[in-house]
Amino acid sequence: MQHHGTEKLLVVMLDDMIDHSIPRLLCIRKHLLKGETLTDADIHFLTAVLERVSQCYSGYQKDPQCKIIFSAIAHLLFKVIKRGLKNQKKMNKHLLKLKNKQVELTALSA
Repeated sequence: MQHHGTEKLLVVMLDDMIDHSIPRLLCIRKHLLKGETLTDADIHFLTAVLERVSQCYSGYQKDPQCKIIFSAIAHLLFKVIKRGLKNQKKMNKHLLKLKNKQVELTALSA
């Protein structure tokens, strides 16, 4: 009986991942591939998905199919976060260059 309840919970979590989380992950990835950076809302979402995937993976790791599904979602999440960090580093370099130019201009105008 308890096994049946666990299966229902798994189905609900997978449905949520398929209907909501994966499409949003792919949308965020699309923006990141254009060179954009993560918003605060994106970071909050990624953190929540990471926690959910971690819980699902540890709770269902004995089931080979679940292990594959949650591993694939975790890999996509990893790729999105890695790209987000790369874009943020690039943005920070550009901001630093602009700041340095601003300092130069300020010194020239003084």
